[in-house]
Amino acid sequence: VAAAAAMGNSPRSPVDCNSKEELAKALARPGLKNVMIWLNHGKGFVLHDVIDALPRLSSLFLMLDSAGDGDTQALALALQENCTLTTLRLSKTIVGDDGVAALAAALEKNHTLNKLELEISVSARGAAALATALERSKTLTSLFIKVHSVCAEGAMVLAAALGENKTLTDLGLLFVRIDDEVAQFIPATLGRNAALTRLFFHGIYGESVRALAAALEKNETLTDLDLWNNDIGTEGAKALAAALERNTTLTNLSLYGNRIGDEGATAVAAALETNNTLTSLNLHGNDISDEGARALAAALEKNKSLTALDLEWNRIGAEGTRALVAAAFEKNATLTELDLRGNEMHILYIWRRSRLAFRVCSHLLYPLHFVFFLLFCHWFLQVCK
Repeated sequence: VAAAAAMGNSPRSPVDCNSKEELAKALARPGLKNVMIWLNHGKGFVLHDVIDALPRLSSLFLMLDSAGDGDTQALALALQENCTLTTLRLSKTIVGDDGVAALAAALEKNHTLNKLELEISVSARGAAALATALERSKTLTSLFIKVHSVCAEGAMVLAAALGENKTLTDLGLLFVRIDDEVAQFIPATLGRNAALTRLFFHGIYGESVRALAAALEKNETLTDLDLWNNDIGTEGAKALAAALERNTTLTNLSLYGNRIGDEGATAVAAALETNNTLTSLNLHGNDISDEGARALAAALEKNKSLTALDLEWNRIGAEGTRALVAAAFEKNATLTELDLRGNEMHILYIWRRSRLAFRVCSHLLYPLHFVFFLLFCHWFLQVCK
């Protein structure tokens, strides 16, 4: 009825449990510190046994399809007195107002938990409870929330709390469904946050992207920004590019899968010419062709900080590839990693200078592709000389 993995510090040693007795035995193992339960059809006895083992655990990861607010409240009550757990991850369990309120109360009394991951669907009441906990917690440094639904009032309250929070350094926000008007409340507050260094944000588009860009111009602590698979588009890329020209702290930026196109890539390239702090840029899957590649190549000739550029799965052809390779090898002095997998030249990977290596896609097994590849290798060796 349940499958659980009970692990010590290292290495991981999964245990399949199909009864209360088997789970209890697994949880009683000497030296047990970390527990992961990833499948459950008998939630009552699972949570009961996990709660009994809680005083010995430092990390707990629960993936419980059928858990509800009552289960979350029971777990939260145990957390109030717990002094060992540092990481709690609740996945596939959508926590409502009552469960969030219980967890919020636990966070105010618990002094060891520093990493929390949960999925929520709340009204203004649940959002207010979580906001209060974020304002009062002195130990929580990492928070990941998958938001299934939240009202505008709730988003505003959470945004205000995130803006004033002084302990969170790592924040992940994944909105399943959210209106643009609601989403923009969150990034607008980041300009006031003086502690956050890493931000993952999914579910933004339109005005919320522009709000994030405006916040990025003012923020002086953020070093990592991951905007994986949003709908930023050309205009959003332009707004973020303008922010990059002014921002002096961001070192890693991921725009993976955002359909920014050549126009967006050109705007980002223009920012790279003046930005001297960004070291890693991910433009994987953004519908960039030779035009955008040429702009990025020109930027590489002037940029003095970028060490990694990911251009996987775009539409870059021979002309764009030649421009990028020439800029990376002849003009740029800092780039060590240029990834062109999945583009029209079928190059899998390029690693610069003394560590240079090519891996060839299966497409090159076709004779015509292989001929073109040999010609490219000949040209490339000439460039390297």
